[in-house]
Amino acid sequence: MKKFGLVLLLALTIFGCKKKDITWNSDWSLPLVNDTLSLENWVNDSTLGVNSGFYELQLRRLLYDLDINDLIEIPDTTIEQDFTFALSSFIANPGFTFVSSTEEHNININDVELKVITLRKGYIDVEVRNVVPTTAIFNVKLPGVSKNGVVFEEQYSAPPGTNANPGIVRKTIDLSGYTLVLTGTSGAASNRLLSQVKVSTSPSGQAVTITNQDITKVIATFRGVEIDYAKGYFGNLLLDETDTIALEPMNIYQSGILDIGNTNMKFTVENGIKVSAKAKLFSLESWNNQGSIVSLSHPLVNSEMVVNPASGYWNTLVPSETTILANSGNSNVENVIENLGNKYEVDYQLELNPWGNVSGSTDEFFPNSRFRIYLEANMPLLLGMNNLVLQDTFDIRVDQSASAMEIESGQLIIKSANSFPMSANIDLFLLDEQGLLVSQVVSAGQIKSGSFGAPEGIYGLNTSHSELTFVLDEETIDKLNVIRKVVVRARMNTIDPITLLPIQVQIPEHAFLSVKMRSEFKTTNKL
Repeated sequence: MKKFGLVLLLALTIFGCKKKDITWNSDWSLPLVNDTLSLENWVNDSTLGVNSGFYELQLRRLLYDLDINDLIEIPDTTIEQDFTFALSSFIANPGFTFVSSTEEHNININDVELKVITLRKGYIDVEVRNVVPTTAIFNVKLPGVSKNGVVFEEQYSAPPGTNANPGIVRKTIDLSGYTLVLTGTSGAASNRLLSQVKVSTSPSGQAVTITNQDITKVIATFRGVEIDYAKGYFGNLLLDETDTIALEPMNIYQSGILDIGNTNMKFTVENGIKVSAKAKLFSLESWNNQGSIVSLSHPLVNSEMVVNPASGYWNTLVPSETTILANSGNSNVENVIENLGNKYEVDYQLELNPWGNVSGSTDEFFPNSRFRIYLEANMPLLLGMNNLVLQDTFDIRVDQSASAMEIESGQLIIKSANSFPMSANIDLFLLDEQGLLVSQVVSAGQIKSGSFGAPEGIYGLNTSHSELTFVLDEETIDKLNVIRKVVVRARMNTIDPITLLPIQVQIPEHAFLSVKMRSEFKTTNKL
């Protein structure tokens, strides 16, 4: 829809001249604007492109982007282990190991069953509590947790303590880059983390008595976990989404006809996860500001699409793509675009693992995996305009003091050089604070289409030169103080310079509109 930037610039130009703070003198002519519009800044990888010397629409918008941490959220998890003794009491000599325990801990993640994960970020807060009357050495090992092949193992020396006043040591470890194998003791489970804890009296300490009332603790809290890689079963996820693509510049559309050439629109589901999925496009609608709604009609709308898993692995991952292609031959996509919507609504559904755990817990998500949905439109800017009316409204304020000076007459003059192949007739509507019409100002001329001009400049583009005059009559001059808004209305046409009939035209690369504006006022200064 960027093709209507020409009209927007003209509207802003007229508005810009009204906002100038001007001290008017008799017969004063003041240059206001000297500017040039082109489409070259919009040539990029998601809006416009160039083909054979003409601009074409290459619009690409991302509707949905699923990351592993949107799919799987591991809550902060605290593992607390209490160690007591069967004997009522015993004497522990220096260096005696009085705790040796291997435990399996469940990480609850709803219906997700994880076998292996690698962490993008995360922390483990470890706290050990010693209740025996000598220094205790805690050795904490997580056999399934490793980084660069090194298994996680930490040793802590806790001071003597009692149940009422334990000796405590705390430490926080950064788990970024660590891999967690969550298959438990059997090696076949899911969401199971192993821990091994050994507690010994200090070799350099003294013999102490330990009773079955002494409770030694190890507390480990996993927090802030974000996943970089995962393998397992990612559960069933059903998402119903409605996305709105707002095109505010199209608020200026009022009436008339736009005729476009062959075009196509694509709804693309890109699956970069090794997981099965289904998708469904319920509807795609164009809404314009006149209340007209045009829905896309296509055989695959409201039909289920099977989305295959990605293929490959770490550095060879290849996403699968499933596409609904709507073109002029199989749909009403031209009517959808010609509706000149100021917003598009896309209603769709996405379901991961719709048939359950058919992969045998071998779903995989790699660091570069994404599940994305795009809406794309591609077409040459082959346009036909037949009295296409565009309109916008701007604030304006012009106050004149009757005691100091009085404006007797005035006009705005626009000179243009246009190589765009379309013409524009411009009318101005001046409104008061309540939006009521004060005056309409019409120019007898028009900005002529470049098709009527001769080749000019370094690119040899056909260029037309025009001059428009907007005369402010006496009644309008008298009411300048109450004017607060200006409505700019442009009537656009693409005319064959030979037959003078509406035609479809292409916009040449480097097309431009150069605008120079000046104001002319006659004032009577009262001393």
